[in-house]
Amino acid sequence: MDDDNKYIYQTLSENFQKEAYSKDNSRGFELTALKAQYIKERLNEVFGIFDWEFEENFKTESNFILCHGRLTVTFKEQIRHVYATGGSQLKKSLADAYKGAATDSLSKAASFIGIDNDVFKGNINLNTVSETVKKDNRDVYGKCVLCDGNLYLARSGKSLYCERFKDESKGKHPYVEYTGQKPI
Repeated sequence: MDDDNKYIYQTLSENFQKEAYSKDNSRGFELTALKAQYIKERLNEVFGIFDWEFEENFKTESNFILCHGRLTVTFKEQIRHVYATGGSQLKKSLADAYKGAATDSLSKAASFIGIDNDVFKGNINLNTVSETVKKDNRDVYGKCVLCDGNLYLARSGKSLYCERFKDESKGKHPYVEYTGQKPI
């Protein structure tokens, strides 16, 4: 795996903060699920807001909605498709069932490229997870002079960014030029 693909996979597979997870009892037993908006934010973060899309094809079977989804991502001018099927029972409303099936399909497709694999492996339990679950195996290239947060190499390979950049208002944590230094 080349460095770009390694970085992409590491970023996609990072865990989320506790508030990103919810309990899912839809199958008759308790599971932990990742809220769909966090999946979308991760796709936006890694691929850009216009370099991924999710297409849905629905099928109804008695009181069950199936969604055959296709997640398409673009990376280095190459287009890749990931297919997954999700489903939802018709309980409250037809709209909720369609939304649930689409979310289930997107979650599964995203897991194929690394997003929140730990949920699908059963490694995330809301009863025991800490406030911030963070599996970060990216290389650290230094510390931010503003907040002492870790600096990571941006996808472009030309700059470093602070891990806390998204938590602060823009401009407080600017990108830093990458000058070829090795990880610390």
